[in-house]
Amino acid sequence: MNDMAGKEEIEAGEGAGRGAGSFGSEDERAAASRSRGPWRRVTLSARDWEVLSWAHEQKFLMFDQVARWFPAGPENPHARRKEAPTSGTLRRRARPGNWYVLERLRKLVRFDVLKRVPVYTEAAGALLPGKRGFELLIGSGRSNGLARLDEIDWKNFVHDRAATDLRWLLEKDLGGTGWRSERVLRRELESRHIPDGLVTLPGRGTLAIELELTRKSLPRYLDIFGRYVRWTTPSLDLVLYVVPEKADLAHLFKTVLPAVLAKSDLWGVQAPDLSRFRFTTSAALAERRVWWTTSTPANPSAGDL
Repeated sequence: MNDMAGKEEIEAGEGAGRGAGSFGSEDERAAASRSRGPWRRVTLSARDWEVLSWAHEQKFLMFDQVARWFPAGPENPHARRKEAPTSGTLRRRARPGNWYVLERLRKLVRFDVLKRVPVYTEAAGALLPGKRGFELLIGSGRSNGLARLDEIDWKNFVHDRAATDLRWLLEKDLGGTGWRSERVLRRELESRHIPDGLVTLPGRGTLAIELELTRKSLPRYLDIFGRYVRWTTPSLDLVLYVVPEKADLAHLFKTVLPAVLAKSDLWGVQAPDLSRFRFTTSAALAERRVWWTTSTPANPSAGDL
C-alpha cells in the first residue's frame, strides 16, 4: 500500500466529482454538513482500505464479518470521556461489535466511502463501496477494472457471504496470498464455469476454490470436474472442493465421484485423473484436514493440506 493511498483525506464539503466547498448554495452546504453529523473530514487508514477493497472484490461485507475479523484497536482518541453513560452509550453497549464497527464504519458510510444495504433476513446490514469509495479505488489503482455494484445479488447472497468467510480462513488463518475473487476471475477468464477464488498457499502452490453449499445434478458435476480436469491456464496445482458437512463429503465419495468416473463416453478409455482434487468441509479446513482419491472414491486418503 502506498503512503498517499493510506492517507487519503476527504473533506466534509466534497461530493463525488466535486471539489471541497463546491456546493452551490448555503442550504446545500448546510444539508451536506448535517448528513455527516459532527464529522468534517475522514482520513482513510490501512484498515479502512482493506475493508473497502474486500467489499469491492467480494461483492459486499457484512457488519458482523468486520466485527469478527478486525481488532477493536484503541479507543477513539477524539471522543471525550463521559462520567456517566448516556442513552446513546447504553444503546451502543447493547449491540455487539467494537469501536471500529460501531463508530468508524458509520463515519465511512456518512462520507460515502461505504454504502450500507439492509439485509432484512438477518436483521443486519451489508457494506458495499459508496460512490466516493469507488472513486478512491479507481484513483489508487485498486478497482481491478471492476464496475461498482450498487445492490446485492440476493439470489446468490448466502453463497457470496460464505465465499468471503472462506477467503478469510484461507488468507488470514492458513497463510494464503494473492487471492483473486470470482468477480476478478470472471473478468479475466473466458469460461462458463469460474472458480469461487484462486489463492496461493505456502508449499501447495495455486489452488482453485470450489465452494458447494447445495448438491447438484450429475450433468452439473460432470461440467465442473471436466472443467478442472482439462484446466490449462492460469497455472493450477490443486482444486480445493469445500462442502458444508461430512454428509456432503460422503455423498461426493460414495455417489458423485463413482458416477463421474463411470462416464467413459465423456472421458474415453482412460479415466480422468482426480489426484489434484482435495475435498474438505468448512470445519475440517480450519484444521487443514482434507481427503482425496485418484480412482477409488470408496477408499479416500486423508491428510493435511
